[in-house]
Amino acid sequence: MRLIANTILFSFEGGLFDQSFAITNLDVRQFATEFYPFASAFQPNFFHANLTTRGLLNCTYGPALKSFPFLSDAFVIHSSITAFLTTFVTTYYPTPRLLALDHELQNWISEASLHAGVIDFPPAPLTSRTTLISILRHLAFLNSVAHNTLNGAELFQVSGTLPLHPAELYAPPPTAKGPSDVDILSYLPLLKETVENIALVAFFSPTFTDPKQTLAKMFDEGEELFEKGEGRVRSAARRFGEQMGAFSEVLRGRAERGFDGGGLAGGMPFVWRALDPGRVPFFLMFRVTTYLLTVGRRGGAGQSG
Repeated sequence: MRLIANTILFSFEGGLFDQSFAITNLDVRQFATEFYPFASAFQPNFFHANLTTRGLLNCTYGPALKSFPFLSDAFVIHSSITAFLTTFVTTYYPTPRLLALDHELQNWISEASLHAGVIDFPPAPLTSRTTLISILRHLAFLNSVAHNTLNGAELFQVSGTLPLHPAELYAPPPTAKGPSDVDILSYLPLLKETVENIALVAFFSPTFTDPKQTLAKMFDEGEELFEKGEGRVRSAARRFGEQMGAFSEVLRGRAERGFDGGGLAGGMPFVWRALDPGRVPFFLMFRVTTYLLTVGRRGGAGQSG
């Protein structure tokens, strides 16, 4: 758990998490701890493997999904990340034999797979450049695409919207299927709780205007990153940025992502642009959580009462 997020969301009873969700911060900690050994293995949760296991990709039963915008958009970013990291790793390690000579790398692999107990992390010693690429790609994907989809712009634009996705129900669920007299409003939060919920998800849904903070600049780390390879890594980083810039233009274009004559966008009643590389960060949102911590200490937005 990142310390600053822990301080803001989970460290005290009645905090931001307790205000908006059906279970308490203590309950969710217990759930995550007990669920981790069964669902959080490292390699089985790689992008394609995870979707396949869940029956969302290459499914052998039932009809194929008519619309899956996350897959199509995430695939573009995932492919570009793969291309850059392939150049980066093969440039810094021209032969697999050189991996064994990088003691810092090998110590990191050992610490993750042995001492930290990361489930199904590639074991030490690391001898394959392909394996290293897959590790780095997964970390980059989790910190950008996966995190932003679950806990960023998509949360505010789609997942957090009422009445489709309330954080909790405010009435007992029906005891029978399909009653005709059900009033959906009775299950939704009142005005005060609704505003608190909107404020919480809005805090975690930034739009970055500084291009240096966006996903397009994920690998633009200055001379230290580019010091080897006679410009190959620099060129690969530039290509990645150009690809992300072009993809951002596609996502923002009305023609590509607008509504059709039937009132649908990509088969859905809303336009999904949560993975715009020109607006979302490439890192877990430290600046947002810092702001939340400051506001929380002042007793401002996001607090009860």
